[in-house]
Amino acid sequence: MRTVDEQVTAIVINSKAMKLSFKHIPLLAVLLLAGTQHLSAHGLGGDLHEWDMDEAKLKEATLVSGMDAIARELLQHGTYNFSATDLRLLQKSHDFYTAAQQPSAIDLDRTHALNAAGDVMLKRFLHETDFAVEVDIHGDHIHMDWDKVHKLPREDGFVLLHVASHGNGEEKAFTLEKNLETHQEHNDELQIPFVSDGESWILIRFLRPALENAIVQFVFQGTDNPEKRIPCFLNVVSEKTGTLDFSVLDENNQPTPAMVELRSVRTNHIYRPATAVEFSDQMDHIAGTPVKHHSRPDAGQGVPYIASIPGDSWGMYYCVDRPFNMALPVGTWSVKIWKGLEYEPVHKVITVKEGKETKLDLKLKRWIDMGQQGWYSGDDHIHSRLMSDADADHLFTFMEATDLDLGNILLMGNNLRTFYPQRGFGPEFRVENNGRFLIPGQEDPRYFNGHAIGLNITSLVRDMDKYLYNDWVAQTIKDQGGLYGFAHMIYNTFNIIRDLAFLMPKGLGDFGEIHQSGLLETELYYDFLNLGFDLSAAGGSDVPYSHMMGEVRIYCYTGESKLTADAWFDALRDGHCFVTNGPILELTLDGAIPGDEIRVDENRVLKAQAIAKGPTGKGSPRRIELIWHGEVIASKESNDTSKTELSIELDVPAGFGGWLAVRSYSHDGQAAHSTPVYVTRNGYKRWDPEKAPAVIDKCLATIEGYRNELLRIRDMDNNGAFPPTQIYGNQLAAMVPGGLERADEAENYYIQLKAELAKEVEKRQRSLGK
Repeated sequence: MRTVDEQVTAIVINSKAMKLSFKHIPLLAVLLLAGTQHLSAHGLGGDLHEWDMDEAKLKEATLVSGMDAIARELLQHGTYNFSATDLRLLQKSHDFYTAAQQPSAIDLDRTHALNAAGDVMLKRFLHETDFAVEVDIHGDHIHMDWDKVHKLPREDGFVLLHVASHGNGEEKAFTLEKNLETHQEHNDELQIPFVSDGESWILIRFLRPALENAIVQFVFQGTDNPEKRIPCFLNVVSEKTGTLDFSVLDENNQPTPAMVELRSVRTNHIYRPATAVEFSDQMDHIAGTPVKHHSRPDAGQGVPYIASIPGDSWGMYYCVDRPFNMALPVGTWSVKIWKGLEYEPVHKVITVKEGKETKLDLKLKRWIDMGQQGWYSGDDHIHSRLMSDADADHLFTFMEATDLDLGNILLMGNNLRTFYPQRGFGPEFRVENNGRFLIPGQEDPRYFNGHAIGLNITSLVRDMDKYLYNDWVAQTIKDQGGLYGFAHMIYNTFNIIRDLAFLMPKGLGDFGEIHQSGLLETELYYDFLNLGFDLSAAGGSDVPYSHMMGEVRIYCYTGESKLTADAWFDALRDGHCFVTNGPILELTLDGAIPGDEIRVDENRVLKAQAIAKGPTGKGSPRRIELIWHGEVIASKESNDTSKTELSIELDVPAGFGGWLAVRSYSHDGQAAHSTPVYVTRNGYKRWDPEKAPAVIDKCLATIEGYRNELLRIRDMDNNGAFPPTQIYGNQLAAMVPGGLERADEAENYYIQLKAELAKEVEKRQRSLGK
């Protein structure tokens, strides 16, 4: 069974095109929400009976607008206020509201009844918990408990006002937010709406209350009578604080940058460490990611980065470059430290006491040093401005905090413009610092035919008259000595299969991102390997789009004691690499390593050896697999988390050729996959005759879909459907003829490939005497 964090990681996948991103959800809320079971079309009555509600009456009940928002806010962010028994009622109200929004709730009466049931359950919860502050307004007079001091967590907390106005008007609910740390001397009054002749539920979220008692002034303003304004106030105070004296030490007892998650156990909020490095200008503000968020009271002032790593390392981390001392609310705190894959992750629980200093010196343990073995790590997908030495210094701090050797800093483009500017491309614009490298590259073109990555380029490859022609882009990149890669292969979206189907036959693809966002997905990868193509296994973080630099990385083997950028790119091009967010892999086949080709004249036995390694604990290898033509031909498992290594030795028949790779998973669910060792038998094509037909048909269907889309664009253009302002449509229309030529060329290739396959099947059968 997967942990809650693994479930969230697996479900919520970042996508720039769809504007999706990870959102931190407090742990208790996830546990509650994950258990929600939507009511079936025939199960409503029984469920209502269990909670002593009459469905007929609910269908006639008047709904209270806004109550579902109160239930959602309290369930997601305010669970620390209530007992587990109380939360059962809150959860049930949310269940009813959620069921009402499902496609199955198409019956308007049933939808109404579900929403009404949610109102009933939420009111029952609020009355039984006595959470709401009762406010009585009669005319211009107001009565409430003026002396009550509302104690709030330091980061934020809720006050719920239940306002009765002694009228026959409607009942409404409102949610508001107020940052108490901000200050405007004479214009800081909070306007709170209420129904002046009815009943109101008003949930106010106060951010950053003062450490001392504070009076918050506000004005009730009638929604149905805006001139009715009644001044009021609340007494609020933040919980008490202590201090945390914090440092991270490397294996030499020296302070070192690291990724740090500092989380309140009570409220599950993430706190920004005092020495967190700021990347907003060059990363986050460009991406638009520093948005207001419940777990981040300092939103807009730098963001934590989500480590979408399955298991205990999943979290929201800040890049911290040096020790710090800071005040924290009293209570229990969870502290996570992550510094790449070669250091054991650290997770500590500490207690901060009022007026006391808690000292925490965390020494990291390096469990392996890949550089000493000639393997160096790189992230192929980092988006950041790199226009100055200051930009570079920030990025090097991030790389040191994640123990990354080489970062590919990608300009990003679309059909209109580019983002994340670079001051140049080529060797003269590489930056090196203490053996680490920053290399400018590009992710462009994007969307219509996949997302293209160009690494180690000498100039930006971008021509809007050829934006549809990824083959031109790839060839130009390769002419520069660069590498062309297919981004986001894990999503099987963004039209990535188009790029693969068109470019792989031309030998224009060097690597594919099969590992990203905590997921290893190999369907497309195996498809094209099984057609006999070479493609290096790769992966990248896609930071700052809700991911963390280096959370997944490519290890490239240069065999040298010191890294050079050219050697790293040569190794990636040659396939001497594996991609991982946890396990470390080794693979040899008759002494050949990933990316090598073994040529044989006959079917002989090859000696395979594969090893998976990991640190002691949940990061240790749980399973190792040898993959031949996409099928597991040998595996080994371990339930012992103290066992740091799993290995397989196997005799592999060369047959008519094929490819052999190693794949491994840790106990935490982290995964790694190597580029294959290729086996070619002279006189035969290195493919899988049983799987190739389906892949060829998939490519032909892709080409046909592409052709139909081009024809539709041409028709729209001929009929004047594109207005002059629709620039992209007109750009595409101008490239339709060239696109159709490429579609015809690719289609002919796969038709011929199918015929070639039939002949080779006959040849293989004759060779076997069949």
